[in-house]
Amino acid sequence: MAAMIGFLVTFSLNPNLISVLMKNVKFFTTLLLAFALPKFALADLAGWPVFVSPAAVVAAVIVAGAIGMSFGFYPALKASALDPLDALRFE
Repeated sequence: MAAMIGFLVTFSLNPNLISVLMKNVKFFTTLLLAFALPKFALADLAGWPVFVSPAAVVAAVIVAGAIGMSFGFYPALKASALDPLDALRFE
């Protein structure tokens, strides 16, 4: 029954809306793990005091995003300068 409801909801909603919702779920899950995982892994299991600064999490997200965008932008820029027939000739 749950699979049928999931199937109906998936195909009745706009795919772009589903994409945005899933990105938000992924983002908030990542933030939750960034704060909760060190506490549970180190503080509860090993007994060490742990504090994860919100500024450190924000800085890590910004740096990771900048690296991802720069390493995605440069190959796309090079590919956009190629002739499509030449680019696909060796595929």
